Amino acid sequence: MAPVGTVDEVVASLERLESTLPVSDGVHWFNRMYLEVTLAVRDYLAHHTQEAPRFLERLVVFFGNAYFSAVDGAAANPPKVALAWSPLFDARHDRRIAPLQFAAAGMNAHVGHDLAVGVVQICTELGMEPGDP
Repeated sequence: MAPVGTVDEVVASLERLESTLPVSDGVHWFNRMYLEVTLAVRDYLAHHTQEAPRFLERLVVFFGNAYFSAVDGAAANPPKVALAWSPLFDARHDRRIAPLQFAAAGMNAHVGHDLAVGVVQICTELGMEPGDP
């Protein structure tokens, strides 16, 4: 997937990806949950004032690109995907695993790995420190 640059592009890419993933694929269930969360964040950004709206927008875009990169990497070169994503992609076709477990595995990778990387990268881009108000 091509990198995205806006929250709307993240949503559109998640919707396109969802249309290609059968419900039998565990990645479908993380993608579905992630799309719902991203839609809620987009709605929040549109209707609320924040201290650092640029930061949150950049984080949404970073998160989207991190996930899309993991999806592409899992298909093309699994050893290059961050290990945090392995539980989701390695077991994505295991019918013994409940959809909620796939959603949780993806969320774990996203929050446990991508969030830390994203906060540091975006703070650097914006000339901030993680503890800045």
